[in-house]
Amino acid sequence: PRAMDGGILAQVFRARGIPADGYASIPDALDALLEMQKKSHAPVLCFGSLYSAGDIRRYFGKNAE
Repeated sequence: PRAMDGGILAQVFRARGIPADGYASIPDALDALLEMQKKSHAPVLCFGSLYSAGDIRRYFGKNAE
């Protein structure tokens, strides 16, 4: 469903055996993902609405290494 709460969406993934966590904001989620990515070197996958895309792009513009 549209605008599904992140915590509920994480439960949907976990119910299917996929590790997932919900976060209060996009920057909080990306901070956590990048910390995990440092250890695993796995790609970071972001999905959501077009409104999310702007926040994600701004985050990586500010935090690019």
